[in-house]
Amino acid sequence: MRIPPRAATFNSDVEAFHRLVQDEFYRLERFHGLKYFLGKAYTYVAYFNLHRPNRYRDNKTPFDIASSLNPNLP
Repeated sequence: MRIPPRAATFNSDVEAFHRLVQDEFYRLERFHGLKYFLGKAYTYVAYFNLHRPNRYRDNKTPFDIASSLNPNLP
């Protein structure tokens, strides 16, 4: 998916996410094959989206933010 035109903060959000993944995942984890990488990557994404508070977003997780925009999310 592409960033919409004139959406100034979208690019900074993407860059911040990439930095966090680099710092919190790639630099800390060791992978012993594709199976282990995929398992750890899935776990990190679940943690990031459901449990990791974002201090620049009122300590809400991405799921909290999405739920506030759409209360019918499963």
